[in-house]
Amino acid sequence: MKREMKNIVCVLSFLLLVLVFVKCKDKTSDVNLEVQISPKEGWMNGGYGILKFKFINNSDENIMTGEVDGTWHVGGKMFNNWKYSPNLTLLSGEEKVGDLIAWMPPQTEELSRGSVPRIEGSAIVIKGMEKIKIPFSIEVPVAKLASPLVSRRGKNIELIFQEKTWADVKYPEKIIAYLDDVYTAMYELTGYRPFNGNYISLKECPRNPYFSYAGNPIILNGEFVARSVNSFDNDEIDFGWVHEIGQDFSDEMDLFYNNDVFTKMQANIKLSYVLDKLCTNESKLKIKSLVDKKTLVTGKVFNDEYFGTKGQNYLHDTTRSWKSLESDEYHALFLKVIRRHDWEIMKKFYRVFIKLNENRVNPPEGVDRIILSLVVFDKCCDEDLVPLYKEWRLPVDYKVISEVSKKYQLDLIFK
Repeated sequence: MKREMKNIVCVLSFLLLVLVFVKCKDKTSDVNLEVQISPKEGWMNGGYGILKFKFINNSDENIMTGEVDGTWHVGGKMFNNWKYSPNLTLLSGEEKVGDLIAWMPPQTEELSRGSVPRIEGSAIVIKGMEKIKIPFSIEVPVAKLASPLVSRRGKNIELIFQEKTWADVKYPEKIIAYLDDVYTAMYELTGYRPFNGNYISLKECPRNPYFSYAGNPIILNGEFVARSVNSFDNDEIDFGWVHEIGQDFSDEMDLFYNNDVFTKMQANIKLSYVLDKLCTNESKLKIKSLVDKKTLVTGKVFNDEYFGTKGQNYLHDTTRSWKSLESDEYHALFLKVIRRHDWEIMKKFYRVFIKLNENRVNPPEGVDRIILSLVVFDKCCDEDLVPLYKEWRLPVDYKVISEVSKKYQLDLIFK
């Protein structure tokens, strides 16, 4: 009997050890992380890509994601440490993905020496009172274009495309001429030549998370270049390319008037001027309607039916603060005033900021940039805009106009 009891105790002890072992094993494997890159073929050197963090909760508890950190490992060197917070909550049995737009540093290709760059790091997952650290390592190849790049220049615009892209362009001179006209119109509007008057280049690059992004060169996502070229070949202006050129026409002045949504709005105001100027009833060049996407329309029709209608939701929703205004809603406000008068208002507007920049006035910060812009816009207009600003719930009254004018010596510019 004693022997049997002893055997039973041994069996129970063994089973208990097995159960403890299984539980401990599950504790380290019931939360998993899978990391992928996009585009899968790699990222442009000095450009952007996406890291996809897929969290898998196989535990019987809810979990939260903590901080993710990573470091580039290239050619035996470590650099450009970054941190990211996915802020995800996963129920038991749930999977969720957090996307991070990340950057491949420009020295990566030179340092790799034929090896494949890697990002190594770890993600923190919080389960109850426990923090679980999950390491990861993933290769990020340097993406390459399929054929060599070839440059063609107009008066102010340079296009840098792959050889195979140029081979499919029907009318390269016409495309360059159209873009030169875009440049000329923006110079006419702003009185300003970006990058000290140097060429603005548009460069075809490997696939990335964006359609395009501003700078010099303007980076064009290679996945969409053929589509844009085909549009210009068929006398249809490309919204994205003109928007980015508009961004470039703020390369210095933006210290005064750009603030998050205002940055995009100012680029699109310049785009609207270009469309009004170039896409007329008399010209071949048109733009595709964003209301009826099969129809080509004049620039004025495009501006009025798209940008001109964007403020209505804000005006009707009185619970919204002016700080919630989006880019296209500010655009609607500006366009409303421009249509009452003409584009001379905006020509005055941009030249005020050129003068402020020349006078080395300290630029404002944060939302004060928006306030300054609204004050300048009022002073550029023969109409008193304070009642309109009140309708839009904007914090610009006569007192604010007086204070801002004094602070930035605007009366000296407008005398």
